[in-house]
Amino acid sequence: MTQKTDIEKEIGLDIDAVNPDIRKGIATGIKIEDKQALFYSGMEGVLHNHEIIHFFKFLSEEKKLQRSILEKAMKNLEDHGSWITLEYDQGDIENAFHKAGELMGKLRMDAGDIDIISKAVKQEEKTTRFYERMADVLRNEGNDFFRALAEREQRHYELLIEILDLVKQGKK
Repeated sequence: MTQKTDIEKEIGLDIDAVNPDIRKGIATGIKIEDKQALFYSGMEGVLHNHEIIHFFKFLSEEKKLQRSILEKAMKNLEDHGSWITLEYDQGDIENAFHKAGELMGKLRMDAGDIDIISKAVKQEEKTTRFYERMADVLRNEGNDFFRALAEREQRHYELLIEILDLVKQGKK
Protein backbone atom coordinates (compact mmCIF):
# COMPACT_ATOMS: atom_id res chain seq x y z
CA MET A 1 0.00 0.00 0.00
CA THR A 2 1.33 3.42 -1.01
CA GLN A 3 1.36 6.20 1.55
CA LYS A 4 -1.54 8.62 1.35
CA THR A 5 -0.89 11.92 -0.40
CA ASP A 6 -1.38 15.27 1.30
CA ILE A 7 -4.49 15.82 -0.78
CA GLU A 8 -6.05 12.55 0.41
CA LYS A 9 -5.32 13.49 4.01
CA GLU A 10 -6.74 17.00 3.56
CA ILE A 11 -10.09 15.79 2.20
CA GLY A 12 -10.35 12.47 4.00
CA LEU A 13 -10.43 10.37 0.84
CA ASP A 14 -9.67 6.69 1.38
CA ILE A 15 -8.69 5.37 -2.03
CA ASP A 16 -7.18 2.28 -0.43
CA ALA A 17 -10.68 1.11 0.53
CA VAL A 18 -12.05 -2.03 -1.11
CA ASN A 19 -14.49 0.14 -3.09
CA PRO A 20 -12.92 3.62 -3.16
CA ASP A 21 -15.20 6.54 -3.89
CA ILE A 22 -13.98 7.32 -7.39
CA ARG A 23 -16.53 10.09 -7.84
CA LYS A 24 -15.11 11.81 -4.76
CA GLY A 25 -11.64 11.43 -6.28
CA ILE A 26 -12.82 13.06 -9.51
CA ALA A 27 -14.62 15.81 -7.58
CA THR A 28 -11.40 16.40 -5.66
CA GLY A 29 -9.52 16.69 -8.95
CA ILE A 30 -12.04 19.29 -10.14
CA LYS A 31 -11.55 21.32 -6.95
CA ILE A 32 -7.78 21.10 -7.27
CA GLU A 33 -7.87 22.28 -10.89
CA ASP A 34 -10.22 25.16 -9.98
CA LYS A 35 -7.98 26.26 -7.13
CA GLN A 36 -4.84 26.16 -9.26
CA ALA A 37 -6.50 27.95 -12.20
CA LEU A 38 -7.52 30.74 -9.84
CA PHE A 39 -4.01 30.90 -8.37
CA TYR A 40 -2.34 31.13 -11.79
CA SER A 41 -4.81 33.64 -13.21
CA GLY A 42 -4.45 35.91 -10.18
CA MET A 43 -0.72 36.52 -10.64
CA GLU A 44 -0.91 39.45 -13.04
CA GLY A 45 -0.84 42.04 -10.28
CA VAL A 46 1.52 40.03 -8.07
CA LEU A 47 4.42 38.84 -10.23
CA HIS A 48 6.84 41.38 -11.65
CA ASN A 49 7.95 39.63 -14.82
CA HIS A 50 5.57 39.76 -17.80
CA GLU A 51 6.99 36.57 -19.33
CA ILE A 52 6.25 34.55 -16.20
CA ILE A 53 2.76 36.04 -16.02
CA HIS A 54 2.30 34.74 -19.58
CA PHE A 55 3.33 31.22 -18.46
CA PHE A 56 0.97 31.40 -15.52
CA LYS A 57 -1.89 32.35 -17.85
CA PHE A 58 -1.00 29.32 -19.96
CA LEU A 59 -1.06 27.11 -16.85
CA SER A 60 -4.41 28.59 -15.82
CA GLU A 61 -5.85 27.56 -19.18
CA GLU A 62 -4.33 24.09 -18.72
CA LYS A 63 -6.13 23.80 -15.39
CA LYS A 64 -9.43 24.84 -16.95
CA LEU A 65 -8.94 22.22 -19.67
CA GLN A 66 -8.24 19.52 -17.11
CA ARG A 67 -11.30 20.57 -15.10
CA SER A 68 -13.51 20.14 -18.16
CA ILE A 69 -11.96 16.72 -18.83
CA LEU A 70 -12.65 15.64 -15.26
CA GLU A 71 -16.25 16.84 -15.60
CA LYS A 72 -16.64 14.81 -18.81
CA ALA A 73 -15.21 11.76 -17.07
CA MET A 74 -17.67 12.16 -14.18
CA LYS A 75 -20.61 12.54 -16.55
CA ASN A 76 -19.54 9.55 -18.62
CA LEU A 77 -19.20 7.40 -15.51
CA GLU A 78 -22.65 8.47 -14.31
CA ASP A 79 -24.34 8.06 -17.71
CA HIS A 80 -22.55 5.02 -19.11
CA GLY A 81 -20.48 3.53 -16.30
CA SER A 82 -17.32 3.82 -18.38
CA TRP A 83 -14.23 6.00 -18.60
CA ILE A 84 -13.40 8.40 -21.37
CA THR A 85 -10.15 7.95 -23.26
CA LEU A 86 -7.77 10.74 -22.49
CA GLU A 87 -5.08 11.71 -24.95
CA TYR A 88 -3.18 14.97 -24.93
CA ASP A 89 -1.38 16.72 -27.71
CA GLN A 90 1.92 17.53 -26.01
CA GLY A 91 2.77 20.24 -28.55
CA ASP A 92 1.56 23.11 -26.38
CA ILE A 93 3.63 21.97 -23.40
CA GLU A 94 6.70 21.43 -25.59
CA ASN A 95 6.21 24.91 -27.03
CA ALA A 96 6.10 26.30 -23.49
CA PHE A 97 9.41 24.56 -22.73
CA HIS A 98 10.94 26.07 -25.88
CA LYS A 99 9.76 29.54 -24.85
CA ALA A 100 11.18 29.05 -21.36
CA GLY A 101 14.59 28.35 -22.89
CA GLU A 102 14.40 31.59 -24.85
CA LEU A 103 13.90 33.56 -21.65
CA MET A 104 17.42 33.16 -20.34
CA GLY A 105 18.60 36.56 -19.23
CA LYS A 106 15.13 38.11 -19.24
CA LEU A 107 14.00 36.56 -15.97
CA ARG A 108 14.93 39.15 -13.41
CA MET A 109 12.77 38.75 -10.35
CA ASP A 110 12.71 39.47 -6.67
CA ALA A 111 12.52 36.94 -3.85
CA GLY A 112 8.73 37.21 -3.75
CA ASP A 113 8.47 36.06 -7.37
CA ILE A 114 10.69 33.08 -6.63
CA ASP A 115 8.52 32.20 -3.63
CA ILE A 116 5.39 32.26 -5.81
CA ILE A 117 6.95 30.02 -8.44
CA SER A 118 8.16 27.68 -5.68
CA LYS A 119 4.62 27.49 -4.32
CA ALA A 120 3.33 26.61 -7.78
CA VAL A 121 5.98 23.87 -8.07
CA LYS A 122 4.81 22.33 -4.79
CA GLN A 123 1.17 22.42 -5.86
CA GLU A 124 1.92 20.75 -9.19
CA GLU A 125 3.93 18.07 -7.40
CA LYS A 126 1.08 17.40 -4.95
CA THR A 127 -1.41 17.14 -7.79
CA THR A 128 0.85 14.81 -9.77
CA ARG A 129 1.20 12.49 -6.77
CA PHE A 130 -2.57 12.50 -6.17
CA TYR A 131 -3.36 11.53 -9.78
CA GLU A 132 -0.62 8.88 -9.69
CA ARG A 133 -2.19 7.40 -6.55
CA MET A 134 -5.62 7.37 -8.20
CA ALA A 135 -4.10 5.57 -11.20
CA ASP A 136 -2.32 3.06 -8.96
CA VAL A 137 -5.54 2.17 -7.16
CA LEU A 138 -7.68 1.73 -10.26
CA ARG A 139 -7.21 -1.46 -12.24
CA ASN A 140 -9.44 -0.61 -15.20
CA GLU A 141 -9.61 2.19 -17.75
CA GLY A 142 -9.59 4.67 -14.87
CA ASN A 143 -5.94 3.78 -14.44
CA ASP A 144 -5.10 5.09 -17.92
CA PHE A 145 -7.24 8.18 -17.36
CA PHE A 146 -5.52 9.23 -14.14
CA ARG A 147 -2.09 8.22 -15.45
CA ALA A 148 -2.56 10.63 -18.37
CA LEU A 149 -3.58 13.41 -15.96
CA ALA A 150 -0.54 12.67 -13.79
CA GLU A 151 1.77 12.84 -16.82
CA ARG A 152 0.36 16.22 -17.80
CA GLU A 153 0.78 17.51 -14.25
CA GLN A 154 4.35 16.21 -14.26
CA ARG A 155 5.06 18.29 -17.37
CA HIS A 156 3.63 21.38 -15.63
CA TYR A 157 5.92 20.63 -12.69
CA GLU A 158 8.94 20.25 -14.97
CA LEU A 159 8.13 23.51 -16.78
CA LEU A 160 7.93 25.39 -13.49
CA ILE A 161 11.19 23.82 -12.28
CA GLU A 162 12.86 24.95 -15.51
CA ILE A 163 11.51 28.48 -15.05
CA LEU A 164 12.63 28.50 -11.42
CA ASP A 165 16.11 27.36 -12.44
CA LEU A 166 16.30 30.09 -15.09
CA VAL A 167 15.24 32.69 -12.55
CA LYS A 168 17.83 31.52 -10.05
CA GLN A 169 20.54 31.55 -12.73
CA GLY A 170 19.55 35.10 -13.64
CA LYS A 171 19.96 36.19 -10.01
CA LYS A 172 23.62 35.06 -9.84
